[in-house]
Amino acid sequence: MNFGLFIGLGWANVDFTGILNAISKYYQVGEFSRVKVGFGGFVVRDNIVFLGNFWTFLGVEGFRDDRRITFNSSDFSANLGYVLYYSRLKERRFLVYPALGVGYSRFELRGGYVKNSEFSDILIDPAISFYANKGEYSGTISLNAHFDFGFLMGFRAGYTFPIYQTQWKSDFGEIRDVPKVENRGIWGQIFVGFGWDSTL
Repeated sequence: MNFGLFIGLGWANVDFTGILNAISKYYQVGEFSRVKVGFGGFVVRDNIVFLGNFWTFLGVEGFRDDRRITFNSSDFSANLGYVLYYSRLKERRFLVYPALGVGYSRFELRGGYVKNSEFSDILIDPAISFYANKGEYSGTISLNAHFDFGFLMGFRAGYTFPIYQTQWKSDFGEIRDVPKVENRGIWGQIFVGFGWDSTL
């Protein structure tokens, strides 16, 4: 049995144009980066690979006078793969494996005044800050490869598509008429970490 833990850097071709355009009508918004960072791990037993990872975009901020708003998306996925190619040279191994996965994404909006507030200020005006979020369950198809010689290097590429989405919600109820946003598109990830074997 082989284990591995890694951190990584990725890119995803998602389309968040609708919600970013809506925010930009009221705020001066920076450019949204499709770069993602995260971490994960895997277990290889015989030819079966179990892989899980968490990734998040770097997010984007918008400003207007003394107010600020942020938008971001992060996701977790669990994947099951099968090793199609395996090469071993002494203590080094190279694996290639396709995988299918299911995941959960969370989209978040945060806004408020750019200032420190007293507790009494919040009681008088709860609109000083707000938080809203939306969840999405998704499917993933990927092709994965890694080179393991104690130190681990790898690459993943795939396509993610939504299966079911919840409504946008604030702390006090649903929010209607929010522009479409979903975790759909091709992506790629590179990762580095450490791998080791177990006799279990």
